[in-house]
Amino acid sequence: MALLYEIRKSPGKGKGVFATEDIEPGTVIMEESRLMHVQKIPYRALTEAEIHQAFDNLSTPDKARFLALHEGSRSYPSKIMRIYMNNTFRGASENFILLEISLLNHSCTSNAERDPQMEDESTENLLAVKKIAKGEEILHSYHGSPFSATTKVRKKLLQTYYGFDCDCATCNADAGPRATSDMRRILLGALLRRIECFGPSDYSLIDFLDSETADMLQSYIGSSGPKLEVETTVPEYTAFHLMAGRLLEAERCLCSNLPRYYARVGLGLLRQMQEMDDVIIVDSYAMLRYWLGEAVRSSALVRGSKSMCSKDVLILWQEVEAMPELKNASQALHLNRTGRSRGSDEEPTFAVLNERRKAGGEEYYHMLEKEHYLQLVRGELTRADLALEADMHALNVQGDEGTEKEEAELVGKVKGSGIGKKKGKGKR
Repeated sequence: MALLYEIRKSPGKGKGVFATEDIEPGTVIMEESRLMHVQKIPYRALTEAEIHQAFDNLSTPDKARFLALHEGSRSYPSKIMRIYMNNTFRGASENFILLEISLLNHSCTSNAERDPQMEDESTENLLAVKKIAKGEEILHSYHGSPFSATTKVRKKLLQTYYGFDCDCATCNADAGPRATSDMRRILLGALLRRIECFGPSDYSLIDFLDSETADMLQSYIGSSGPKLEVETTVPEYTAFHLMAGRLLEAERCLCSNLPRYYARVGLGLLRQMQEMDDVIIVDSYAMLRYWLGEAVRSSALVRGSKSMCSKDVLILWQEVEAMPELKNASQALHLNRTGRSRGSDEEPTFAVLNERRKAGGEEYYHMLEKEHYLQLVRGELTRADLALEADMHALNVQGDEGTEKEEAELVGKVKGSGIGKKKGKGKR
């Protein structure tokens, strides 16, 4: 199979990797094995002996390819160590080299990323996360987590560890947009740490970073803030993921985390709805559907609609839709929408009870207007009172027609789209 890229000169950067044809999101651009494994020990720098031993284990062709990589500008005693430290990738338990992916240049708003869902830890895939035009340079981020660092911090890290001044579109923006970008990334980083019950990433030592302190400070700069004593509540979990997703899109940092964040917004809303006993607020159900729809949309955006990621998100959508406790809310939402579209001036259903009763040979469910719902919450109205005080509506087999149409449209987007029909080695 022909390669989707070629290696040639990149203006001001030496060599670069460029697309030889249009590449759709989710396409596997590169696939290669990890080489030169060196065990990672927290707060301990790699030694020259470890790196030379890993180099000696390479085949002769791989040694030649390794020695052709850029060696950076840090003052290590040997060329082998300079190349390794300039090109190393960090896994959960080891450092390693990727000879092909190491050829990519950096961008703080990249168009490709290493696949975070690889099950085989001995190999790595490089995925497109945006549409890459023929002739466009393929770029990825050298930062482990670039989303929480300001322009000043990113530039200092790149200059110290890789020996270049970043001139990507984000770093080269005018002062106003750049300041806005920095604020977004600070907030995004704080949100992601807060979800895990930690304080914001610590960059307080960045001014002390130079070639002499680089190894010593590498494990500290950007590390998590202190562990917080307070746990993240379900509403906070939901809101933080919502904001994180929107901030990623505002920063044009499209990545595999985006649909995951939106799916977690939907799941967070579902958990809150389930905490309300047997009452479902119809607008809450509508928001649940909206954010699961955003997960479907964003997974198609960054992974392609044919990808496993998109199919997984769609399965989640369908599983939620099939939950028995949401059927009444689904029908009430449909009735609210059709009533408004026909110009009805009736009060829309605010909430429904998750129980069905039979009367006259038909099944009914309770529809609560807002005042009835508030009376129920305040204890002014009991479940027994509902038979007299609340409206009841016959369950109609056509009641889900509207929501079924919405779901069919989403399924059509995933199954019927032409995105990614011929590209690369498949979609993930």
